[in-house]
Amino acid sequence: MDKTLGEYHVQWALSEENDDRHVLQQLKPSPQRVTIDGIQANMLVHGAGPPLLLIHGLGCSSTYFGSLQSRLAANFTVYAPDLPGHGRSDKPQERMWKLAELTDWLSTFSDQLGLRRPLVVGHSLGGGIAVDLAARYPELASGIVLLAPTGVPEMPALVRQLPRMMLDAIREPLCLYPLIVPAYLRAGPRRILRLAIDQTRYGQRQALGHIRAPMLVMRGSRDPIDDATAMDELVALATGAERIEIPGAAHALQVSHTAQVSEAIIAFAQRFQESSR
Repeated sequence: MDKTLGEYHVQWALSEENDDRHVLQQLKPSPQRVTIDGIQANMLVHGAGPPLLLIHGLGCSSTYFGSLQSRLAANFTVYAPDLPGHGRSDKPQERMWKLAELTDWLSTFSDQLGLRRPLVVGHSLGGGIAVDLAARYPELASGIVLLAPTGVPEMPALVRQLPRMMLDAIREPLCLYPLIVPAYLRAGPRRILRLAIDQTRYGQRQALGHIRAPMLVMRGSRDPIDDATAMDELVALATGAERIEIPGAAHALQVSHTAQVSEAIIAFAQRFQESSR
C-alpha cells in the first residue's frame, strides 16, 4: 500500500519457516530523532535481528529506502538515518559536510546507538561513504553492500556525469520521483553541488585495497551513472568482492527491483556469517 508523499511505503514482509516462504506480518517503520555531534537527525528504525545500516545517496533521504527496509526488517533491525543536511535532519546554513565528515558522523552515530558491527548498505553516494567507513573504521562494519556506488574507485567530473544523470532520469520508474524530489528540495542545490564537487576530489582507489570486510557490489544493467567499466575496476581492486548485475534496473535499483536486491542482501549476509563460524 502506498502512503502519501514523503511517507514510507509499507509492504508485506516475507520470512522463511520450515523451508516455506509466507507472509509474516505487516511491519511498520518507527521514525525517531537522535542527536549526534550536535545534529538533530531523523532516522527510521524497523525490524528485529542483527543491525543493518542504510546510507542514502546525494541529496536524497531515507524515504526511498522504505520498501527495501520493510523487506529487510524480517531479518535485521534496519537503521536508516537522514544524513546531516539531508531529509528531515538538521541543515545549519553555515555547515556544508564533506564525504569524510559524513563518514565520521556515521561512525559516531553507530557508536552512540550501540550498533555492534552492522551490515552497512549504501546506495550511490552512500556506497562511497560505506567504502570510506569500512576503510577508515575497519572495526565498525561486519560487511558492506554497495548499490550502484558512485565515486568508487573515482568520481568522473560533473560535466561528464550530467548527461548520464539525464539519461538515467528517463529510465527510472515514475514511483521514484515522489520519493526523491521533496528530498532534493529540502537539501537544496548549494548543498548538493558542494558535496558532489567534494566527491569528485575524494578518490577511493587506495581505500579499496585496505578493506577486509566482505563486500557485495550490485548495479543495474541499464544504469548509465555507475557503468559496467567502473564496476569491473572496483571489483578488481577490492579483495574477494562479489558482484551482481540486476537485469533491467537503472541507478535506483533498490526502488525498481526491491525484491531482487533484498534477497541478494539477505543471502550475502547468510554466506559471510556462515563462513565466519
